[in-house]
Amino acid sequence: MRKSFESIIVIPLLMLASVGCSRVEMDQQQEGAYKYSFVLDDNTRAVIGDTNVEWVEGDEVGMFVGDYKGSAKVDVTTSPKTVVFYSESAIPAGTKAYAWFPYDPEDGESVPEKTKISLSNTQNGYQTSAMPLASVPFDVEEETGSETGEGNGQIRFLNLGSLINFKIWSSVFDYRLETVKSVRIDASAPIAGVGYIDLTAVSEEDESTLKLVTDAKNAPTNSVRVDEKVPVAVSRDDAEPIKMVVFPGTFKATLTVTTNAAEYTKEIPEFTFARSHSRTFVVDLATAKRSEDEAVASLKVDELTIEWLKINPALIGPTYKQWAGMPGSASNAVYAGYTASGNSSLQFNDDYNAGIVTTKSGGKVRRVSAIWNGSTANGRSLAIYVSHTPFKSADDLYSTSTQGTLLGHLSMGWPATDFYIEDDWEYVGLRSYDKTLYITEIDIAWEE
Repeated sequence: MRKSFESIIVIPLLMLASVGCSRVEMDQQQEGAYKYSFVLDDNTRAVIGDTNVEWVEGDEVGMFVGDYKGSAKVDVTTSPKTVVFYSESAIPAGTKAYAWFPYDPEDGESVPEKTKISLSNTQNGYQTSAMPLASVPFDVEEETGSETGEGNGQIRFLNLGSLINFKIWSSVFDYRLETVKSVRIDASAPIAGVGYIDLTAVSEEDESTLKLVTDAKNAPTNSVRVDEKVPVAVSRDDAEPIKMVVFPGTFKATLTVTTNAAEYTKEIPEFTFARSHSRTFVVDLATAKRSEDEAVASLKVDELTIEWLKINPALIGPTYKQWAGMPGSASNAVYAGYTASGNSSLQFNDDYNAGIVTTKSGGKVRRVSAIWNGSTANGRSLAIYVSHTPFKSADDLYSTSTQGTLLGHLSMGWPATDFYIEDDWEYVGLRSYDKTLYITEIDIAWEE
């Protein structure tokens, strides 16, 4: 079961304008004449859970089956879970099949002998820290869809990454009042990015066949950050693990823990991080180097989340809906927006004029922070607009006469999660700069 450490905000009844819209973002696989179903070996799964990694609704794997190349949906309602896709023509029994995860719909270059595998440098702990996987080659067992429940074969995935568990606590009482926002490591070797694997050679008995090969075209990164809100524990035994996936290897690193009040850094000595193994680091914040910005600590911080919007359940769902009159969780600001919800996150798309604005000021806006959902493509950005006059709705952000001043962006996959504002601006607006964004939480800090 996924654990949630997001605060539940209790606020009074709101004046909300909930207007349904038919514009829904969905990625439906086209059904063909022949349905194929493959049983998933439960020993390997895709999203990190409490004791293993787990498949969740909406997951898709990539598959090569004969001439077919594309996605196949994971059906989490079956037991055991299955992978399903449709073909316009019958696939002969005995056809060799290969599968991998995560699937990138924009990947047009991969072939079975050289398949691209991506590991994001921005992850979300329990929710979307995706373990990269490659299957052992297998055969299609029946030419047409099986009605026996046994499917057309079995997929056995092998983990390609290494798991790190961070357990954050403090022997100093005051630090226990803080909440972890993110954990980042900056390593002495590449630990995330894009690699390639020969799916036709994958073997559980030969470790060398599971090594990802990188190249200069898709330069890997030495830094990975997990965005997850976890209370600083009172003891090492009470600390909840924050889970991170990295490429296997031997490296040392600098650990940075960012809380709602300070930043802590600590050195991690050189260790070997083995494929499909986990290593746990228990960190007492009292033993780390602490850096605190007193001016930032005094700000009123509004937390914009799905939980924040749930005061009106009609606003939650894949359809974009307009809303207004939403008070800030900590400041006197009032917000309006046009958003959807997907992957348990606030969902934006500039194609739909989506965004969030302030219609009443909370003072002077000093910081905008984003906790990204890993389902967002790397490089996509949240645009930050400011104004001295109130915004009326998210539509204001899509007209040069009403959008105010564009200050900058927060981008998925970049190290920075905070955008600081020095000049005095009373109103702020946020929108997607390019296509769909999934953001677990947006924090807006105000100086009263």
